[in-house]
Amino acid sequence: MSNKSHLGFWILIFAVSFFVTPYFFREDAMRARLAEDYKQTQQIFGPVLGGSVVSFATEFYRSTVGNSGVNEVIRDLRHSKKDLDQARFVGSKIMESAAIQADSYMAALGMEFYLVIFRMTIVGMWLVLLAPLAIAVVVDGFSSRSKKFETLGFQNPTAFSLSFHIAILMTVIPGWYIFHPLPVSPIFMPIWAVVAALPLSFALMHTQPILTR
Repeated sequence: MSNKSHLGFWILIFAVSFFVTPYFFREDAMRARLAEDYKQTQQIFGPVLGGSVVSFATEFYRSTVGNSGVNEVIRDLRHSKKDLDQARFVGSKIMESAAIQADSYMAALGMEFYLVIFRMTIVGMWLVLLAPLAIAVVVDGFSSRSKKFETLGFQNPTAFSLSFHIAILMTVIPGWYIFHPLPVSPIFMPIWAVVAALPLSFALMHTQPILTR
């Protein structure tokens, strides 16, 4: 599978997950998950950084989703009390039930927008904090590659391909966290970074030189 195929496949999975999750996890469940995410963020990052994460996510949500009119569209798609009363008046239990289910889905979808932005902010915060580790991994990988090249070491294309595909798969995990419907501790990110560092460094070590001597 090519790199573009990898990327396209996971984008499709995450997009489907975004719109399917509100069907199974309604607004109350979303609010409970958000409360747990708030709590864990404060515990992991502390009151200062944790507060910054919440503030940034809220402001970003307001400036994007809020100002784009998405909330208004979701609100307009929900049935009014008059619509529900009318469905109840004509005796259509099916119509009334369908309207209630649709309203519940739209309310949960509105919450899903904020939850995704909030977790994206958490991932962004971790990427900034873990940047020194990423730089060290890249430097180590290219240093090992240079040493192998200078000593006429064998650049294994199979090892590169395997480790590079594993590294791509590892980059998907933060996306999984962003769209996961259940509470997940943000502390998983440093663990993920340590695990992802090995295949990335190994892939860099086995990259082929662009120009030969």
